[in-house]
Amino acid sequence: MERSLGKQIFGSDIRMILFLWILVLALWLVKLYWHRRHFFILASRIPGPEKIPFFGVALEIIGKPRDDILKILLSYYRNSPDIFKFWLGHILFIGVSKPEHMEIVLTNPNTMNKSHLVAFTKPYMGDGLFSATEDIWKRHRKLINPVFNQKALNSFIACFSEKCDILIGILGKHVGQSNFNIYEKMAGCTLDIICETAMGLEVEAQTSSNFYGRLLDKAMELVTYRMFHLYYHPKIIFDMNPMGKQLGKLVTKLNGFSQKIIAERRTEFERKLRGDCIEEEDDKNFKTFLELLLEISHKGIRFTDQEIQDEVNTFISAGSDTTAVALSFCCMTLGMYPEYQQKVYEEAIEVLGQDRYPTKADLPKLKFTEMFIKETLRLFPIGPFLLRVASDDFKMDDLTIPKDSIILIGIMHLHRSPKYWENPLKFDPYRFLPEKFSKVHPYSYLPFSGGPRVCIGYRYAMIVMKLILSKIVRKFELKTEYKSIEEIQLKINLMMRPSNGFKVTLQPRE
Repeated sequence: MERSLGKQIFGSDIRMILFLWILVLALWLVKLYWHRRHFFILASRIPGPEKIPFFGVALEIIGKPRDDILKILLSYYRNSPDIFKFWLGHILFIGVSKPEHMEIVLTNPNTMNKSHLVAFTKPYMGDGLFSATEDIWKRHRKLINPVFNQKALNSFIACFSEKCDILIGILGKHVGQSNFNIYEKMAGCTLDIICETAMGLEVEAQTSSNFYGRLLDKAMELVTYRMFHLYYHPKIIFDMNPMGKQLGKLVTKLNGFSQKIIAERRTEFERKLRGDCIEEEDDKNFKTFLELLLEISHKGIRFTDQEIQDEVNTFISAGSDTTAVALSFCCMTLGMYPEYQQKVYEEAIEVLGQDRYPTKADLPKLKFTEMFIKETLRLFPIGPFLLRVASDDFKMDDLTIPKDSIILIGIMHLHRSPKYWENPLKFDPYRFLPEKFSKVHPYSYLPFSGGPRVCIGYRYAMIVMKLILSKIVRKFELKTEYKSIEEIQLKINLMMRPSNGFKVTLQPRE
């Protein structure tokens, strides 16, 4: 009897505790709504898919692979008005895909900051240009801009050519290999290029074990997974999880790579300050990116050692990975469209001959090559979405976008929308003929973002891509088993990638 009575008391205690927890949660939700009633009222006026209260679309996304998540997000754009909302738990997203709206968001002073979700990259990128808040970004961008002047970019061409020679030799070893994933070799080449031109140091990533690209790819995968799974948003929970611990180990190794570069360049910089070394005479009258950061720091212009680390990490990762992914997509599209590959090849032969690399005077002549690259980036934008947060209420059309909402800029949907591109899934480089492209709204095409926070290295990347592609097509004929744009399954890894790899087969040119 005592045992039975104990069970009754214990059971009633459990029910009471559960009731109290539900009551506390209900009161917290009422208080939250009351304090943010203006936010919720404005949100309620924006159309969007009806989902389970509080969870929003979270239950559709949890546990899904990254290619399914991309499909789900794109379906919201296809089936919604030009401005729509969806909730990911307590987070309000406002989707936009109309060029006029994108221009408002990307140029509005109230939307210069990126979302707190981008802060999940900060264990590695810190407050570099990609993830920095507006005040830090403005200061750093102003100081860094001189690195990318045209004279400096032109001087990099010799380095680009040298590293491309190494790449061609490596690719030659894979001739005839079916479904060769060309990305890893591209990543080694672009890592060599960014480290020598921006950091002033040869790392020989192509001829040694290139661990950096693989580590970065895995780190971005973990960050992306965290973004779409609410229960991993709290740092304390994510850090205790095996994925959080794995990311920590990856970041340590990635930081070790950049710290070694900084240490070597700092030692040389300090030797020059002391006059312990004789500078070799050359025609370089500009500073590399890292030299500029070290000089700024030495002069005490508010650039700390941690800020140098953050910017170096950002530049190495963004400068190597995004260009490598774009080049790999271009190799796939060259294989998919042999008639356009032939035109790229013929242009390269006409402008450059069989073996010569382009000079600064040659690059503007590679017009069809540039059109081909632009069309590839239209269909496969490296960043399929951009995230901005509203720092205050602002108007778009007849709707008010509430403060603290996250604006999701649907670049990929925009680039593939029949509203703005005729027959959008048809691969057609001639869309980018000047007389045609001039009729397109400037914010209809955003492979490098737009507005004040446009990618600082977009001209650098275009030079690299034109140079490398013009060399590859003269040495190899590219083929792929992919036959259409629609059959290429894509996934989000912060940046976009094909789910099944960059499948390319190389054959030597006769």
